[in-house]
Amino acid sequence: MNLAVWNSGLVAKSIEKIIVNLSKSCNVFVICSSEFEKQNLQKKINNHVKEIVSTSDYFSHSKNISSKTKVLDEAKYFESKFNLKYIDIIKSDRHIGKGFVKGAWYPESNLSSQSDYFSSLKLITQGIKFFDDFFSTYRIDAIVLEVASLNTKIACSVARKKNIKIRVPHPSRIDDWYFFASSEFIDFPGLKEVFKKNSNLNLSEQLEGCIGANDSYDIAKKEISNYLDYSSFIYTLRSLAYQCLQELYKYIIGNKKYSNYIFSQKLLAVWLYHTGIKKAKRENYFELSRADNLNYIIFPLQLEPESSIMVMTPEFDSQEHLVHLLASNLPAGWILIIKEHPLALGTRPDGYIDRISSYPNTLCASPFDNSLDWCRKSKAVATINGSLAYEACFQGIPVISFGKHNLINFLSYVFQVDSYKSLQESLNKICSGKIDSKEKRLKQGITLKKSITDVSFKLNASEFYSGYADSEKIDLFSLKLIKSLENND
Repeated sequence: MNLAVWNSGLVAKSIEKIIVNLSKSCNVFVICSSEFEKQNLQKKINNHVKEIVSTSDYFSHSKNISSKTKVLDEAKYFESKFNLKYIDIIKSDRHIGKGFVKGAWYPESNLSSQSDYFSSLKLITQGIKFFDDFFSTYRIDAIVLEVASLNTKIACSVARKKNIKIRVPHPSRIDDWYFFASSEFIDFPGLKEVFKKNSNLNLSEQLEGCIGANDSYDIAKKEISNYLDYSSFIYTLRSLAYQCLQELYKYIIGNKKYSNYIFSQKLLAVWLYHTGIKKAKRENYFELSRADNLNYIIFPLQLEPESSIMVMTPEFDSQEHLVHLLASNLPAGWILIIKEHPLALGTRPDGYIDRISSYPNTLCASPFDNSLDWCRKSKAVATINGSLAYEACFQGIPVISFGKHNLINFLSYVFQVDSYKSLQESLNKICSGKIDSKEKRLKQGITLKKSITDVSFKLNASEFYSGYADSEKIDLFSLKLIKSLENND
């Protein structure tokens, strides 16, 4: 098997160990995001790989445009050839896709400040040519990557057309269980089939334990608690100093990327975190203790710009619009609870929260509250593809799913919305109680949880991200990857 591995995300710090392990059973090719990464890896793992390439090779060719007509003609040609839309690729990138993100402060980068529509089109064309040539020249059978940018979206689009398998290591939303998704939309191979088999099992004895489940929320709490340290002025100053030292170090060693954020914007981001958290702590929010007898649906906001919205859910990617749709369709006496993501404090445009909470039937919960507490008392959770929806499913709470590819969409009490009409129909069923009984929903939730763990594997993400994963864990990661690729998913 000819396997391409992208040096980013989960595998980046552990890339050397992973490549050495995979090279025992595969011909390994490595994709880097910069020339610096490429040269660095060539010194360390060149004996274990067939080839190392860098996507920076084609970025320099996109700046000079001699003919806009030629740029458009090529874009139309490749859209047809690979059955894709250039605008979907632009939307997926947090640099050139900035116009599509309305719900967050958007830091400028070297790429975003220098790009316009035609240079973006040419950049995508160069990327398509690059991956088309790379996949064909080396006869790549599969690619392992994480979806977070224009580069990876292009790679997935070209790979799909050429029938090259795509694998994305992704958290399953239960503890530290991971699986290998089969597309950038995070499809979960085999889950439905395992769910059907497990549906025949007697899992009633687990009903009681399901009520108190809070697995994936505990994972997020560590990251959130670290972020909230920015409320301290001293901590913020230290972070600003660290940014300065980090920038100096990158300059000295020559590690430059096409997408580097402008230094002043990095510093501004840290300061916005500090001021945003301080401001949020002074706000008056609707308290959970007052919601005991309230019929409400909770809509927890997600981070922006973020690949979970920009790449994985191109169908519904405007949270402001979804608040409008939800608030516009609730029956009398029903309330929409909006809860800001703690990690987004300070990053929203001025007036954003005031604007989306100005509907007469909406209220704002504190971003510092435990989301699970709000979830347990709710009548339903609305989401694009947030983690709280999965916790709701495990506990038999109905979900309004705006994400076409959410792995929970096949459950009877998850209502996938793809239009204004389908949202009305879903809300009517939930609000009128015309859904499965609580016991049936809990049975499905327990079955889902068991099925996810049946087709997933344990992975300590922090060890991989830090590069401290031991050989046993690297072996397991490689084994599960190969097994996943051997399946016909």
